[in-house]
Amino acid sequence: MNTRDGQRVLQKHRSTGVTATVTIPTGQAYRAAAGWSVLTMDGSGALHVLRTVDGTLTVDTLVTGFPAGARPVLYRTGGSVSRLAIVHTLDGKTSVGLVDLSDGAFRTYVTGDTATPQLAYNDRWLVADWKAIRVDAGPGTEPTALPRTDAQLEAVVGDQLLLGNPMFVTGGAEAALTARSLLTGATGTVLTSSFGGIGPTLDGGALATAGPSSLDWNIHRITPDGSGGLTTAAVAEVPAAATGVQGLAVAGGELFLYGATPGASLSYSSFQLDAAGRPDGPQTRRSPGLSPSTCLTGDAACPQLEALGDGRVSHLWTGETGQESVVTVGLDTTTVLGAPTDGDSSGRIGGGTGRYVLYNGGSGKQRVVDFPRAATAGETALTRDRAAAAVCRRLPAP
Repeated sequence: MNTRDGQRVLQKHRSTGVTATVTIPTGQAYRAAAGWSVLTMDGSGALHVLRTVDGTLTVDTLVTGFPAGARPVLYRTGGSVSRLAIVHTLDGKTSVGLVDLSDGAFRTYVTGDTATPQLAYNDRWLVADWKAIRVDAGPGTEPTALPRTDAQLEAVVGDQLLLGNPMFVTGGAEAALTARSLLTGATGTVLTSSFGGIGPTLDGGALATAGPSSLDWNIHRITPDGSGGLTTAAVAEVPAAATGVQGLAVAGGELFLYGATPGASLSYSSFQLDAAGRPDGPQTRRSPGLSPSTCLTGDAACPQLEALGDGRVSHLWTGETGQESVVTVGLDTTTVLGAPTDGDSSGRIGGGTGRYVLYNGGSGKQRVVDFPRAATAGETALTRDRAAAAVCRRLPAP
């Protein structure tokens, strides 16, 4: 751990308690720190690596190999205690390289056109601008282009590139932490329901938050498993965050809650109710992340919820144009069934049970929407002028 106090950098190894103090010489400015090393720049633009001997005597090593005339624009630590990445520009091109903190040697590995390239690295690999190269590759070796996705380059652990926090997750999908082998290209899921806090550790591993709900949200440590893959272990529990409730519905001895914890997307969860109607047992997630409904001005009933008594719950979703759809979830954490209302809006759910939901549109039309369990979408089973109606489940004959 490195903390700054003026021209001093106070260092402490959290596991052993060993400390050291690096004093930045006059004329040099702090730029970054990793492990026991501090990177600085002097008035001429030259870079230096500062370390201590016996915890107090500062040793100054000049960085060599940094391109003449290049301008550093970003300093980044990664999964290495002995290297630090520098993004720099020269002649209109942006490049990424690593400085070896043991001897100050710098090497450029990737050059491209992206002004602020994503990057991740460890002691084996550097990945920048979706190009990968071995750190020990011979001079002149060209990096290998990787398939681009909308996910972020989070860390490199062993020979695996961790990808997470995508910019967009389709309905019915979970934000997950995935990995791509930099040797074979094979991909796989490392942690499901993982988003937010993901990043490398200086020992070559990574930490990531993941869990099925805010009641079971943990920090996981990710390390190489010795055979080219990865292993994960929960190392700390994150205190449960309160869900901001936007709607409640009850049916079939189950309380459905619609809302989101801070930083998460909207979703459904549920509690089983005891004989007295009190929540009994754990909070269970019942849907994937959902897009928020655009509530119309003055619509105090938005969003509307209707529990269907068979483990599912339905609500109205209003798009930006004001057109509505009836949505049903609840049987698992990935499936979303929707049925458009043919352009109708300002409607209400009049009731529902089992596979059927009654929709009363603002146009004066009434629809019964059918959601069969095996279907991939709902469909309108009946359309008529609005009238007094209710939906009842037909019980089997005795």
